[in-house]
Parts: sequence; C-alpha cells; structure tokens
Amino acid sequence: MRKWIALALAALLLLGSIASAEEVKTAPPTLSLLNGDQAAYIAVSGSYSWEYPTGKADEWNCVEACGAGPTDPTVFANAEHLLLEGVTAFTLDFQNDDPETLHAFAWNNAVFGDPENRDSYQYAVEDALNRTDGRLSLTMEPGRVYLLQAKWPENQHGFGNADYYIVTDGVMSTMDEADEADWILPESIEMTTEVTDLFNAAMDGLVGVRYEPLGYLGEKEGVYCVLCRGTVVYPGAKPFYALVYVTKDGVQNIWEIWMDKHAK
Repeated sequence: MRKWIALALAALLLLGSIASAEEVKTAPPTLSLLNGDQAAYIAVSGSYSWEYPTGKADEWNCVEACGAGPTDPTVFANAEHLLLEGVTAFTLDFQNDDPETLHAFAWNNAVFGDPENRDSYQYAVEDALNRTDGRLSLTMEPGRVYLLQAKWPENQHGFGNADYYIVTDGVMSTMDEADEADWILPESIEMTTEVTDLFNAAMDGLVGVRYEPLGYLGEKEGVYCVLCRGTVVYPGAKPFYALVYVTKDGVQNIWEIWMDKHAK
C-alpha cells in the first residue's frame, strides 16, 4: 500500500511540475487589437524587463530587452500601419493576461518630419483607455504613434514591464474624383450655428489634440468638412492644419495638412 501511495504522490508531483512549466511565461504577452472577436492588428513589441522561474528552486531568469523608441523612424517605417477611418476603439488582448497597470501616450505622425522636436509632440492619452465588462480598450485617431506601457505584478509564472507601439494612418475619403462634385459648397466659409453645434458635439471627449474651427468648407450626405487649426495638448507643440469631417454621430475622419510635405 505504501508503495502505491508513494507512486501516486510521485505522479502528482510530476504532473504539478509539468503544469508549472507550461504556465511559465518567458516573455511579455503579445498584444493584439481586436475588432469584435477578430484580430485587426498586432502591436509592435518594444523594450521590456521580464523575470521568470528557471524550474529550479528559488532560481529566476531576468531578461532586459532594449527596442527602438516610439519616435524612432524604424518603428514608423517597418511597422504595419493600422488604417483608421476616423476615431476608432479596439479591444486590447494581452493573451488573456491583462497587466496590473497600463499607461498610454501618443505622438503625432509629424514627429517623423521634425526629428529635432520629437519630445514636443508627445502627450498622454489616459482617457482613451477604458475597461468595459472586464475588457480593456483603446480609442485611437488616425495619424498617430501610440505607446502603451504595461506592468505585471510579481508572481510565480513571469512578471515585469513592457512597451508596445501602434502606428495608425487615416484616409480622407474613399471616393473617386468624380464624387467631389457631389459636395455642397457654401457661399461663405463662415461657421454656421448648425455646423458649430455639430462640431462642438463631435469634439466633446476627444483628447490629446485641440482643434480650432477656421471655416466650413462643405457638406455631403450629412458629412460636414471643417478646416481647423490643430494643436497637440503639450507645451511647445507646433500647430498644424487639418480637415475635420463630422456628422451628427461624431467625428468621421481627420486629415492633417502638412504644407511642407504636400508642397513637394
């Protein structure tokens, strides 16, 4: 009887060690952006610091990985760009292992044309992070580079902190040139009461960038185009111009105008 008990205990210990080995996480989880239940984008992995057990008593491995920073041109050039049509929210999937803390920052894509002033374009977007029904989400705008800084608490399977990058692009319109004639142009670009109310309602809750309406350019099928002066909410940030498209449901799209870039 004792022999069988000893064998059973040995088997349980072996199964326990196998299970523990399977649960060990040797690196931070991959971050996927979900649209519904479908993966729409895999975030770029940046620098991380990670500790995990070796399988021997009280012995841990520590890994320090240094990746390119969020404003490094290689991130912008080599990363897949997530194409957005206006402000869009995605569910964040950390392989079912959400971090204990998560912070979000963003840079305007203009940073890559102005390398000497990269830091002036950074701004926090904490309000863009949300948790609904236990699931994390991030609301993003076109033409941005996002940095997510995640931290996992100490545990028996692997823990540490990690950076993730997301590069977004946007399109002004999917219509062809023939459709331009369908836009109704006003006699004056002065902002009307109706357009002002729509614009202000659409801007409500938009964080990170302040858009000042300069003129109303036209309307098509309930979509209103407003020329704006944009300023990233960060000390010393340079202003820029943008076409902001709004509807009664909010912001449809934002197309930034960089005069030097488009002059070439």
